[in-house]
Amino acid sequence: MEINSEFDEKATFANFRRLLGEPGKAWWSGKPSFRLKTGAHPAEIAVELWPYRTGSKVVVEVDVELSPTATEPGVRTINVQTFMDEVKKEVEAVVKS
Repeated sequence: MEINSEFDEKATFANFRRLLGEPGKAWWSGKPSFRLKTGAHPAEIAVELWPYRTGSKVVVEVDVELSPTATEPGVRTINVQTFMDEVKKEVEAVVKS
């Protein structure tokens, strides 16, 4: 996912560090990564920041292990869109803070 920020890439990255702690390194990409606790599923996000117009663009990759939940007897589903919406909302809050 991509999110635009009105702040430059250094200030935006500082928001991630301030709100989510010191970054690790994503095992799948080598990019700086942070842990999110989104709903019932913890996720790791790898972030990449680029200058964009008068601010920056944040490119986010998400790594999460999802488990199906029972919606009715005998039916188990995973609503990935709902989870991704929660992740995007949380990342946007960090970017805009």
